[in-house]
Amino acid sequence: MKSVAVMVLLVVALASFPHFVRSAASSNNTNCAGCIGSTCYDLSRLNALVGGPVSAIDPDKNTYYYQLCGAVSKATSFSCATPDNPYPAVCQQDTRFPPDYHNCGSTDKFSWSLRSGKGPDAGFVLEFVGGDDDRKVTVEFVCDSSATGGGHFSVANPSENPIRVYHLQWVTAYACPTARVRCCTYATKQDPTRLQSICLEPSAQCPGTLGSQYDLVADNTASSCDECRQTTWDSACCVYDDVATQEQLSAVCLPRQPSNRCPATRENKTEQLVTVFRVPDCDRCKVYSKV
Repeated sequence: MKSVAVMVLLVVALASFPHFVRSAASSNNTNCAGCIGSTCYDLSRLNALVGGPVSAIDPDKNTYYYQLCGAVSKATSFSCATPDNPYPAVCQQDTRFPPDYHNCGSTDKFSWSLRSGKGPDAGFVLEFVGGDDDRKVTVEFVCDSSATGGGHFSVANPSENPIRVYHLQWVTAYACPTARVRCCTYATKQDPTRLQSICLEPSAQCPGTLGSQYDLVADNTASSCDECRQTTWDSACCVYDDVATQEQLSAVCLPRQPSNRCPATRENKTEQLVTVFRVPDCDRCKVYSKV
């Protein structure tokens, strides 16, 4: 039986922002939510948390203002919007007195990419081009699930390299991939090494069985169907029957370690090992126990 994979792209619409635009590179990507391959990210919750523009100062005392999911408002005192370039994603305030303000990249000229040398779970980079005098800026979003609140926004090191190419960084839990698919994994009692999985919308429910032979053994969410197919199985579920009555009594969960093996018998040899299942966590083992 072949695995069934149903891919669902999440398209986030934020009508409340006046300049919420889509990338020319992908009709599904916006400057607030997008997918790189089969992995998707969503900054709308981070934007709702922090509200207006965030700022950071580089070693030369230049200040950068960045507006998530939109443009730096013309109403702000630090706006760098012009009639020719009205939607800046990032404005730079230089050290002159009074200061000049420079558009570092436009919200309608952006692209998504993975962080250099990193996998999709590490976060992503948003690049904005089309700023004043060909300025452009990269905002590196670093996935840190332990970060509290909105995380930490700062200039990167180096903050400018080459000239007029600026680098900012945001370490936040909201840079981690969104759970956009549900993984349903099945096994047979006759041969627990025969696994089948299906990939569904995150709101869908996993069927209890798959065909006539496969029973549901794991129900998880993941950022992509590729991740769903690569689920790691961390534990062994040892299922025992009573020797005399042949009725299933209990199931014991063992973490996956080279030295761990399901004992052939337990409880003074009155219970006999009948099968072993691979499970992603020990909670999944409980469904096999009748006591």
